[in-house]
Amino acid sequence: MKQRPRHSFSKKWTALTFLPFLLSSCGSIPVGNVRFDYQSSKGDFNTDLFFADDYFSKPSTEYNPSLATASLSFAMASFASIKESNITKLTRYVNIENLLGNVGFKDFVANGDYHKKSETDTIGLVFAHKEIDGTPLVYVGIRGAGYEAEWASNLTIADPADGKLREDGFHYGFRKAADQFITELKDYLSSKNIKGDIKLWTSGYSRAGATANIASGLIDQSIENGTKILGEEVNLKKENFYSYCFEPPMGAPMKEDAQGFLLARKDTYSNIFNHVNFNDLVPLVAMKEVEFTRFGNDRYFPDRVSYLNPSKEKSDMKRILESLPNYKLSFVNGYPIDNFHVKTLKGLKLIDDPNALSWTEGLYLREFISELTKFGLGASSREKAMEAKTSYVEKLQPAFRTIFDIIYRSGNFKGSLIDLGVSMINDIISIFDLDTLINDFFVAEQRKYLVQDLTVIVNRGLEKFGIMFPLEEVKPKVQAFIKMLADFGGDVITKGLFQIIFTLFSKANLSCLGTGHYPELCLAEIRALDPNYVNEPFKNTNPDGKYFTVSLPDQNAKMSIFEGGHEIVNVDNGVVYVADVPTRIDVSGVDAILPYGPQYEVKVFTDSEVDVTLCDYHYYDFYLDVDVCSQKTFTLS
Repeated sequence: MKQRPRHSFSKKWTALTFLPFLLSSCGSIPVGNVRFDYQSSKGDFNTDLFFADDYFSKPSTEYNPSLATASLSFAMASFASIKESNITKLTRYVNIENLLGNVGFKDFVANGDYHKKSETDTIGLVFAHKEIDGTPLVYVGIRGAGYEAEWASNLTIADPADGKLREDGFHYGFRKAADQFITELKDYLSSKNIKGDIKLWTSGYSRAGATANIASGLIDQSIENGTKILGEEVNLKKENFYSYCFEPPMGAPMKEDAQGFLLARKDTYSNIFNHVNFNDLVPLVAMKEVEFTRFGNDRYFPDRVSYLNPSKEKSDMKRILESLPNYKLSFVNGYPIDNFHVKTLKGLKLIDDPNALSWTEGLYLREFISELTKFGLGASSREKAMEAKTSYVEKLQPAFRTIFDIIYRSGNFKGSLIDLGVSMINDIISIFDLDTLINDFFVAEQRKYLVQDLTVIVNRGLEKFGIMFPLEEVKPKVQAFIKMLADFGGDVITKGLFQIIFTLFSKANLSCLGTGHYPELCLAEIRALDPNYVNEPFKNTNPDGKYFTVSLPDQNAKMSIFEGGHEIVNVDNGVVYVADVPTRIDVSGVDAILPYGPQYEVKVFTDSEVDVTLCDYHYYDFYLDVDVCSQKTFTLS
């Protein structure tokens, strides 16, 4: 297979590494560092970022790792501060206001939603601008954490008033926020009398990343069509529109051309860069199985799925992560993701699956989400996607909106939803005996008791965090959600997919899953690729995150895979002996994951055909058939 061209990086910036910002004689800011504050679930902290006006001198379609790091820093500064005085005064945008002022932006405006208590569908936005070589650069920041009741919008795929899905295929909550982004940006440009040629920069994390992604896609469409979505007196070219999104959920419609290439990934959107941690759950929803995707380019951080040996980048990343001021508070157990292990049963004891020790958290999450969507929502095929979305809207969307409204209605809850979720699942594991849980999953008649018991546990878990939950009032809605999970668990276990459920019964694994979406982890990953922070940054030559899956349907098959003459996989008669890449044996057979790029020699000793697929996120099906091999030895590249 022909390899895609390698990506090049911007040249390394020169020596102003720990100097304060200085204005040059021409009025632009050279590369320098400044402290900025950001909100974490444990408080407000500060660290440094590098910023330069020169980041905006090159076309937006040319990826700049230093601009990426600056963009994430600005996105984190846009989180709602949790300093008590700021909450009282409803000026929780203070961190981004200060940062923008420190680097020369003026005319700061925080929108109306940032001046009031969050509601289920509000969106906090900030605007400011500065001159760069005579051209206004406008920044739009989006509240991506600390947004409380807005969590409900993340799970709102249809109009909550009438339950209708959007005909254009967009996620309702994210599109509503993106439309508000565009409307208020247009108003800001008009109110500040900004006309003619402009440069535009936006960034966002998590929900804010999804909002930025969809707003950017709509603006790119307007640029291509010449419809002047930002006003008749403003000229914006795509090469002057810089959009950097981080760990964004999906909300754009998954439509494709005749070859299966996603329309949301075409060149129209080549200035949009989505940064994704392969081990983060959030970017996997709303799910591809119900036809959602992202505009632009997904850029995956180096991982064992996309590289044979990313240890250099991981070493730099961990060092940077440990240097952050809130590392010990947020990562109580250190960097946990490498400690994730697929679980299985030995008798009634939960143990690490010896034949899946190299399987990664990200691979597990993809399978979990896929099976949950198939069995829990009924999206077992492409033709069932609309039916599954309708079922979700009818049965689950009202429950999610009710739960998040109640959690934040009183104003008492100031914790992290990740911490809340982990605490609840820990309670479930602690209170139920493992054999009782297994029995309830296996026996359909028993699931009604599981639903009743879990409803009480959810109520008790919320009370721990100071949330008084009117259980009787909302019990039918909450039970609809819990019943879906219980039915899903029963279905996958009946089909023999034990590891999917049992892996969640591990407290250690829950800790791993929770930290995958921490913004500090994303910040460490992005800094490890930035020459401002690392002398010799890892060259991210496979940012698309593509990989091969080699699968044999025979659990007892024998297979060896070599790269450069070195054996990286050896499985034989139901046992994994060598697994330098993610490899496992389960009820469906043998799977090995091979990073895209190198050349591999595959040797198999089985009567079964070998299914070889390529994971490519630019296409509708994600997994594109490359070949079904009946040969005993073949080369894969």
